[in-house]
Amino acid sequence: MSASFDNHGLTTDDATSTARPHRFKGKTVAPRRAMQWLIACVCLWSLVLAPMEIATADGSMQILALIIAKLMLLCAGCCAIANIAPLRAVFVFLRAVSVFAVAPALLLEYAVSTALFARSLIDCSLKLALVVAYAIYHLRIS
Repeated sequence: MSASFDNHGLTTDDATSTARPHRFKGKTVAPRRAMQWLIACVCLWSLVLAPMEIATADGSMQILALIIAKLMLLCAGCCAIANIAPLRAVFVFLRAVSVFAVAPALLLEYAVSTALFARSLIDCSLKLALVVAYAIYHLRIS
């Protein structure tokens, strides 16, 4: 048998340390990186949609509310990317609630406008992928 099987993945230098075995070292790197990329994609998609949402706003108060909401989303997204765990959880929760709010209306949007449907479908897909990546990340670290 090789040393890696005898020491459960630890080298001879690590055999006396309390460090995690080498085979588990990068276990959460891929889901965390995927989650960070998806958070960035959700924030960028929000910025792409902003001009369309501003164009359909009725008045200056709606535009101001939209700008404030986008800034709050971007701040929460930046904090989530920066690995601030409570804000990451809040960001993912808000995106999940958004998916549950928008998804039932997708069929109606398809009947009304395929462009509106495509925009909402991309939005829901990105947010759902983020929620799934967050769930996988938490399953792997626990």
